[in-house]
Amino acid sequence: MRRYFRVLLPFVSLLLLVALGLTSPGDAAAKRRARRSSVGAVHYQVDLSKLPFDRLEVTVAVERPRGKTTRLALPAWTPGSYLIRDFARDLSDMRARKADGTSLPVTRIDKQTWEVRHDGDDFTAEYYIHARTLSVRTSYADDAVAVLNGASIFTYIPGATRLPVDLKVAVRDGAVVTTSLESTATGYRATDYDQLVDAPLSVGTPSIRTFEVDGTSFDYVLHAPEGTNADLERLVSDARAIVTASAEIMGGFPFERYVFHVICDRQGGGGLEHDDSTVMILRPWAFDSPSAYERAASLLAHEFFHAWNVKRIHDRTLGPFDYASENYTDLLWFHEGFTETMEARILLRAGLVSSDGFLDNLERSLNRYLAHPGRDATPLAEISRIAWVGAYKPAPHHRNTSISYYLKGGLFGVSLDLELRAKSISNGQRPASVERLFQSIWALRDEDQRVAITDRLLIDQASKLAGEDLRPFFDRHVYGTDPLPLIEQLAEFGVRAVPGPLPSPSFGVRLNGQLRVLSVDRDGPAQRSGLLVGDELIAINAIRLDSTERLRTIVNSSPPSTRYTLLINRTGRVQRVEITSATPEAIPFTLERADPTPESTAALRDTWLRDGSAATSRP
Repeated sequence: MRRYFRVLLPFVSLLLLVALGLTSPGDAAAKRRARRSSVGAVHYQVDLSKLPFDRLEVTVAVERPRGKTTRLALPAWTPGSYLIRDFARDLSDMRARKADGTSLPVTRIDKQTWEVRHDGDDFTAEYYIHARTLSVRTSYADDAVAVLNGASIFTYIPGATRLPVDLKVAVRDGAVVTTSLESTATGYRATDYDQLVDAPLSVGTPSIRTFEVDGTSFDYVLHAPEGTNADLERLVSDARAIVTASAEIMGGFPFERYVFHVICDRQGGGGLEHDDSTVMILRPWAFDSPSAYERAASLLAHEFFHAWNVKRIHDRTLGPFDYASENYTDLLWFHEGFTETMEARILLRAGLVSSDGFLDNLERSLNRYLAHPGRDATPLAEISRIAWVGAYKPAPHHRNTSISYYLKGGLFGVSLDLELRAKSISNGQRPASVERLFQSIWALRDEDQRVAITDRLLIDQASKLAGEDLRPFFDRHVYGTDPLPLIEQLAEFGVRAVPGPLPSPSFGVRLNGQLRVLSVDRDGPAQRSGLLVGDELIAINAIRLDSTERLRTIVNSSPPSTRYTLLINRTGRVQRVEITSATPEAIPFTLERADPTPESTAALRDTWLRDGSAATSRP
């Protein structure tokens, strides 16, 4: 009875108030709605103008907070890079105060969360971020350049990431701030926290080139503090060609402005996609050959196509995000792998890679796949799910049990492309392709320019284009471990794999520069001899080893099945190991057009390698 009384008491009280004329049910509901919405905007500020430049002073001002306490958390990872990075390790000196300057109690709850006791008053939290890691996933600042990735800098209120936010950035005199965020009179505006951290900022004195394609504006922002031998105009020209080719495929752009943040650093660093921008790190003095520009164009094409695949066409778990822990998906083989596939198609369509160059790149990828010992040990879907422990920090044995979802996913995309082209024609359908697959998926977007994709939707769309059920094809190669049938498919398209000379003898082992064993191939000579990860190679046949090149020269100078005696250091114990070299099972091949071929096959091949554009080699 007491429990029922507690439940009924609020309703009895409300009825009494209504009877007394003090309130009405409608008024009470309005007040409840007001209380629920009485959380104001969140205001961020980051100061890069003070010494030391790598210590960023960040403030977060919260208006009308709920309750008496508010929790602030820093993300544990950044979207697009599937690894727990624990950004909070770079945060120090968390403190809070009221508007009048009165200090407020701050309690650390866990590794990435702090609780501020404010008793319902507006408050400001302040802390430092130590930004010394230059990568596309983290934040870095010095006296010349800064790259700010929001997930590593800005704390959020758990459960309230939909609040509108604004940002102010203080910089030293002469520095320029570039971001895809909307500018305001005092800084920048974001619709919510997700948009804030999905819009990186670059700060410095860059070279900026702006161009338009189909009414959409693009900023190419190049930071090269130590200089570069890159031809900026060529980089921008390539970017324009890639953007134009992508628009031709996808029917325009889902944004009004896009920013390419390009940072030059000797270590390089790849790229990371964002909704309306990307961050890429290139080596500044590498542009002494056409291949360097092709690598830069490939990276740009990959990151730019992510504006559709993964940013707007994505598994539901990949946005809105849970920033506190892993966000699991089985579809990285599609989001990353098929972006690799489309990267190659876009470069071909843009004329930045010739048809021969397209085949050369495919040849290299296919040879890498066939030479990888764990290429077909684990289904692609599972490889996607375990990315959090298998992609960015793989264990030594992963080489024998797994493979990159970029590499194999990209090759599966090529395989599906050929399957769609062949099946659609044989079934009397309009000629299909992986490009048309993306077009059909993109046609399903909602008013927010998003498509929540599932594996079922993907398979259904592919099956419609092919004119038959492709579920068995996916079951074999995505959810099963059947080898990719690319060699056979290419033959049907008039492209043959021509085996090259036998590869040099090998021990089936990967070493670092200090001759320590990084991994041992499954069923290879090293594994059969008993070599272990971590062993250090000291000598071979009583010859002192001082480099991996020295070891390779000795082994390559003798025929396969030669027996050697290795002297190794294993945890401080010197031992002898007998090992016999062997020829690797995977024999490298080249891809060549098979001539003569039937006219229908040649037409199929030429359409695949041209795909509606006159792709030619660069001069």
